[in-house]
Amino acid sequence: MSRKNVLLVQAPGPSRETILAHLKNLRHKAMAVGSMLDAVVALRMFHPTVVIIDTDLPNNQGIALAYGIEDLALGETHVILMDEDVESRQLIKNMPNAVFLQRPCTREALGRIIDSVIRQKIL
Repeated sequence: MSRKNVLLVQAPGPSRETILAHLKNLRHKAMAVGSMLDAVVALRMFHPTVVIIDTDLPNNQGIALAYGIEDLALGETHVILMDEDVESRQLIKNMPNAVFLQRPCTREALGRIIDSVIRQKIL
């Protein structure tokens, strides 16, 4: 897959740094922000192809961003929701077309899911 702009919306910490390193090792141009407000600005300036949103952001910011991203993004943006326990989330029932990534994730799993969501939209 070709190099993509990937926006990671996750609170600062070791998990975020690991995921950023994975994205860079996969040769994607990666940017991380820690809040919904910062993500809105980044969507306009960075023009990501893929947005990975941590559903555990404070005050349900990640979930709110996931629901509103089509209105906020410019162009085609693929969304991946990230959580520690995706099976237990009510969110799955509310977003049947959502793609979920379980934390912690390997570089290989991250690469596969990014390639998969991009191919799904193209087909």
